[in-house]
Amino acid sequence: MNTHVNFETAQLAKEEGFNIPVNTLFQHNKNLYEVLPSDDYPHLAHYGKQLDDYTTGYYDWNSLELDEEEKLHKVSGFSESDEDYFTVCCSAPTQSLLQKWLREKHEIIVWAEPFNSPYICYEPQVLSDKIEEDWKTDDVEDTYEEALEIALQNGLKLIKT
Repeated sequence: MNTHVNFETAQLAKEEGFNIPVNTLFQHNKNLYEVLPSDDYPHLAHYGKQLDDYTTGYYDWNSLELDEEEKLHKVSGFSESDEDYFTVCCSAPTQSLLQKWLREKHEIIVWAEPFNSPYICYEPQVLSDKIEEDWKTDDVEDTYEEALEIALQNGLKLIKT
């Protein structure tokens, strides 16, 4: 099973230039949304020509930008409480895809280290030339995915250094 990153991690990834096409995205209301190739996309219509070549469901959602007319329509036409409100905020990659992107593009390796004390738990780990020694935390998480999420966030923060 592939676990998607949380909203905060997706925002960090967008800020650091994550641009791999994915078929999942976060809306501004922080809802995770999966785009399927069979969707007719009426809720994406206000992105217009930016999605003209889009047919598979996979897209670099971080690259979408609203023009002035679309911003005006968004402000005057919908509110976040409206059922029809749909605004793409950022791509929502899986943890494994973001982990691979950090490793291949930025040479930052992240993982969750298991240990047994007195039960199996996980510690977030980050390794990079940008730091003098392996980054470690006192955080211990109950699941691999929780620990990996913390490691991903800290790996993304290293890009700025």
